[in-house]
Amino acid sequence: MHDTRYKGALSGRYYRHEMDDAEHRDLLSNLLELEGMVALSGYPSDLYMDTLSGWTHYTTSARISAGRGTANRTECIWLNQACVEKAGQIGLDLRARDSHHIIVE
Repeated sequence: MHDTRYKGALSGRYYRHEMDDAEHRDLLSNLLELEGMVALSGYPSDLYMDTLSGWTHYTTSARISAGRGTANRTECIWLNQACVEKAGQIGLDLRARDSHHIIVE
């Protein structure tokens, strides 16, 4: 099971619509081919970090609550270059940030 899931989900499905590792790789491959703006949210994982290494990304800690309890999770948003450039055109300069790994609290 792809490591963006909770470890507790290994014993069963956590989300209604799960993707296996091959489907995640296929999704990422398709996103890399797009010429338009792409913003992708999810949980940090080696697969996503490695595959989208050329993209800008930001992380934040978020409190989640679900049927399996309440906890803090690290969430991530990845932005491709077209998205970062367009954000700059409308006055949101994402490139001026300190690093690609920004913790928002």
